[in-house]
Amino acid sequence: MSDVERNYQLKVLSTIVKKYLDESVPITIEGLNALEDRCNEVVWDLSTKIYSQSGHKIELSIVKDIVVSKIEALKNHLDTEKRRILKILH
Repeated sequence: MSDVERNYQLKVLSTIVKKYLDESVPITIEGLNALEDRCNEVVWDLSTKIYSQSGHKIELSIVKDIVVSKIEALKNHLDTEKRRILKILH
């Protein structure tokens, strides 16, 4: 697989993960912590869904890396928003 194909695959997987998280998890610290606790289950669900719908085999470790990365990004976003609101209130 070329670098271009690999980058495209990662971009598509990232979009799928983001859509899944948006649809299935409340974007709160509690929701994201619960998601972290069941990360392997989420990876399996996403991977099997992708395979059953497209026949495309993907590496579980890649899906896990993307899920973990998205969780961290969302947590950082929530933290930034919380600090911004606290700054406005004070």
